[in-house]
Amino acid sequence: MNQRLTTNVPEDVMELLRELEPSISYSLRETKKQDREDLKQEMIVKMLEKREQIGYSDAPGFWEFIKRKTDSC
Repeated sequence: MNQRLTTNVPEDVMELLRELEPSISYSLRETKKQDREDLKQEMIVKMLEKREQIGYSDAPGFWEFIKRKTDSC
């Protein structure tokens, strides 16, 4: 993976990207060989941008979610 692209990425996200790398590569099998690396990097950039938009840190943990649900009833 491109070191410059992933310099400030948390380790859990890096692990996810490593796990998704075979799927990304497989999805690019129909593209021209000279375009694959560029497209792969673009896909990773888009995933990182989407992750920032979603804001995983705002999601409650399991027990916090259950507590909120039981308190609202």
